[in-house]
Amino acid sequence: GPAVYTHIDVGDNDASEPEKPKPKPMLPPRLPPRLPARAPAAGTAAPSAPPRPLAAAPVPAPAPPPGPRPDHSVLFGYDADPDSKSWQISVGEGERVSLVEDHGDGWAEVITTNGRRGSIPSSYIEATPTAASP
Repeated sequence: GPAVYTHIDVGDNDASEPEKPKPKPMLPPRLPPRLPARAPAAGTAAPSAPPRPLAAAPVPAPAPPPGPRPDHSVLFGYDADPDSKSWQISVGEGERVSLVEDHGDGWAEVITTNGRRGSIPSSYIEATPTAASP
């Protein structure tokens, strides 16, 4: 017999959900806080990480101003996981942060302009160096 469509989606669902301007990148797996690196015990060979390629040859720069430079922009607001508040921080979209260390596992440790320090997903920030003012 002829096909009978019992439900036709007219697109009403779109009205209930606000438009999201851009999809957030996938969150990295929630990892336990990093422990300070300890020297491996004698006799145990620690696997060495491959050297990270440098984006550009380092140029001798004038002494930076004291304190971290907020040279990254937050692309997506991130709310720290309540269970991980000890090592994660919440940041707002458009906030400026200083990258302390990209851990390479999806998380990056940053310092916000008001001095908060913690980890956020590294895919949520983008390097946007500010022009060094004389």
